Amino acid sequence: MASQRAYDVVVFGASGFTGQRVLRELASQSHGRYAAAGRNRDRLAEVVPKNSTAQIEVIIAEIEDNDALLHMAQSTRLVLNCVGPYRYWGQPVVAACVEAGTDYIDVCGEPEFMELMEFRFHAKAKKNGCFVVSAAGFDSVPADLGVLYTMQQFQPPAVPSSVTSFLSFQIGPAGIVGHYPTWESAVGGFGSAKDFRLLRKSIAADPSSLKPPKPLGPRPRRIPPGEYSFYGQGHAIPFPGSDASVVRRTQARLASQDKPTVHYSAYFTVPTYFTFLLFAVFGKLLETLAKFAWGRRALLKYPRLFSYGLFSREGPNEQQLAETRFQMRFVGDAYSQGAPSNPAAQPDQHVQVSVTGPEPGYIATPIIMVQAALTLQQERDRCTTLVGPGGVFTVGALFGETSLTQRLSKAGVTFEVTNKWSDDA
Repeated sequence: MASQRAYDVVVFGASGFTGQRVLRELASQSHGRYAAAGRNRDRLAEVVPKNSTAQIEVIIAEIEDNDALLHMAQSTRLVLNCVGPYRYWGQPVVAACVEAGTDYIDVCGEPEFMELMEFRFHAKAKKNGCFVVSAAGFDSVPADLGVLYTMQQFQPPAVPSSVTSFLSFQIGPAGIVGHYPTWESAVGGFGSAKDFRLLRKSIAADPSSLKPPKPLGPRPRRIPPGEYSFYGQGHAIPFPGSDASVVRRTQARLASQDKPTVHYSAYFTVPTYFTFLLFAVFGKLLETLAKFAWGRRALLKYPRLFSYGLFSREGPNEQQLAETRFQMRFVGDAYSQGAPSNPAAQPDQHVQVSVTGPEPGYIATPIIMVQAALTLQQERDRCTTLVGPGGVFTVGALFGETSLTQRLSKAGVTFEVTNKWSDDA
């Protein structure tokens, strides 16, 4: 049984840029039996915190060695997978965990991988009694739990209809730069857009798959790219990350439980129109070049050039991390008296919510991942009551009615209501 295994948590990829920060965060938060896993024993030994009261051992496991991955999974109750891009390296770890009946959490921000894992492994994970959870970092917990938190502000008889999010960053004098694997994931994602469309067609044709939710009311007006948003406090750009995919999967799960759902739109905002133009130009360049093999090679060889300095092989330094913060603003709309008689009627009750935290990729993400892990281990019975004995789930679907939001607020990723109003006020 999982409860009788040698370790409570194994951090796979613990010597990597993200993995070592996850390991430090885990060791600082609790006193369980942990292991740092990867392919190089010396590098793993270097990243094990020396002053931790937690018991941390080293496990050797490589992506190419399925037997070693299965042995790793069988040794622990939970694997935290920090090895990306997940489209290239993630499935063998998921497969090993599902085979072993071991819970799995990653910080993937790649919609194609996440939806494929649910399609391939949900039934077997349910049968084997384990949970598989992706996007348990900055991608896409602030968005997923932020939408649920916004919906929860409407009390019956009010029924939520839509939530829109606006992401922005506060960057210090040293600037900020993303790490190469994130750029590699983006290039791979744009490059496989056609395959992703085909995957979604296959999922939609599967009678056991979740059906799209049907929220009340009309979808909110689409904000044209570059338009200034009063609520978002900047010029809006449709957010190209995993948030929309993850939130919609959570909403589909809610619909399958006959719970209210919402329309969702995700935007990224920048302070000036010139900055918007830069994002538009370089975003289109990325999208275009990623369609061709030679273009992908060029993008991967020169990340600084093609990202206008936003990504590098070295990643951010400690000063850049310390000076950066994120804010995600949400605007939620609802019908105060329940479902309207006129389906085209506009919502009349509104709320604004703010989710804020430290640098998203390498400070907030380890915090979020570790709090998700602790919540799963300490409130597993609650999760089982909510969704059943196992399966592949989003963070919102699995943890939406647990204490994860409160835990995150205490750990530095805060959720708060900033405004409420009604149209008749």
